[in-house]
Parts: sequence; C-alpha cells; structure tokens
Amino acid sequence: MSTLLDEVIAAHGGIDQWNNFDHIKAHLKVAGHIWEIKGKAGLLSDGFFEANTHKQLSGYCSLLPPYLISTWSPPRLTLKKGDNGRKEVLLNPRRSFDGEKLETQWNDLQPHYFSNYAWWTYFTAPFNFTLPGYTTRELDPWQQAGETWRRLEVTFPDYIETHNAVQIFYYGPDGLLRRHDYAPDILQSVPSSQYVSDFKQVDGLMVPFTRRIYLRNADGSFNLDPVMVSIDVLELEFSKK
Repeated sequence: MSTLLDEVIAAHGGIDQWNNFDHIKAHLKVAGHIWEIKGKAGLLSDGFFEANTHKQLSGYCSLLPPYLISTWSPPRLTLKKGDNGRKEVLLNPRRSFDGEKLETQWNDLQPHYFSNYAWWTYFTAPFNFTLPGYTTRELDPWQQAGETWRRLEVTFPDYIETHNAVQIFYYGPDGLLRRHDYAPDILQSVPSSQYVSDFKQVDGLMVPFTRRIYLRNADGSFNLDPVMVSIDVLELEFSKK
C-alpha cells in the first residue's frame, strides 16, 4: 500500500525523475513585510538562487546594486559584493539570531542565511523527505477552499537547517502541495502558513511558481494582510552538474 508521501512524490514528478538532477537554478522576485521589519526591504527583490538538490549547498546572486553574492553550506555563510568585493564570513550563522526580538533589524548576512535555508527547504520538498533521518506521518485531513487536503507531518533531522523541527504540509486531491505550516525558530517561532499556486512542469517535475506566506492564527486560519513574504519564480531549471 502506498503512503501519502509516496503519492505526493509521484504527483510532483517521481523520485526517479528527481534523481536525474542535482542542481536547481531559479530567478526569483521576493518581497514582503518581513524585510521591512528587519530593515532589508528590497535586498532580495531580484536575483538568482542556485542549490544542490540533495544536500544543503546553495547561494544567491542579486541582480540589483550592491550586487551581493552569498554562498551557504552549514555551518558557513559567505557574502561578497560583486565579483571582486570583500568577502564576509559568518560561521554558525543560526547562533547570530540568539536573543533577538521580532523587531530586531538584521545585519547584511542574516537575511541571506534565512533565505538560503528556507528556499532550499521549499524547492526540494517533498523529495527531501526521503533523505536519511526524516520521519513523516499522515494527520487527519483538513477542509479548506472547497477541497479536502491531506496533511503530512514532517520531522526534520538535526543535520538539516530549516525553520523548525516539525512542519506540516497540506496536499490537494491531485497530490500537489497547497499549504505549508511552520514556525521559524529565528523569528521567535511566529506561526506561519505558506500558500503555493501556479504549478508548472519543469523538466518533468511539478513546481509552484507563486508562494505567499502569512501569519497563522490559533484556529489554523491566516491573516491575509500583511503578506509576510512573497516569492515569485520567473524562470527555473534543473540540471546535472
């Protein structure tokens, strides 16, 4: 008997197709209220995200001044300005958020750490759930938007850096992701819901090109305003490096 994880992996293109690739490159437009809170509005508004799809190794290259380029692989984040800019290094970047409040403004390196690990989580799901150490279980179904959504609780292993250890993914009747709930540790565990849409088939894999993240209420509903983070994919490709 197939499990919910088996079904959603098949719906998103299948593990065999996923394993044909080990690299993703995405042109992203990113905005939202969180960047204003953190004093970094516009920092990630237009650029390219690239990542290894099977391990946490990624980077971001801004297309706008000051042309910041980040590279991240636990436990090290590097940031430089342009091809010849001075390189800054942050070891164990997650520790840099210790003691912060939600209104604490970020330094130049922190938003790159937050975005690199978050985007890696988003763009590798649900296939990353098959990596060693992940555990999953199906929860009771959820009614929303006139559909019944099946829910998968995912516990991430310690070696994976992500928002928080236990997250919930909601899948529609077609097996595709509809919603993703989490509470980022580095944002004071604020309950958040990400809604995805505009799925497109890219190299045989189904990928949502629109993501909107909202604050989540105790009853599971969400606040439409403000949009905490918006992510729009302009182009995306998978490859074998």
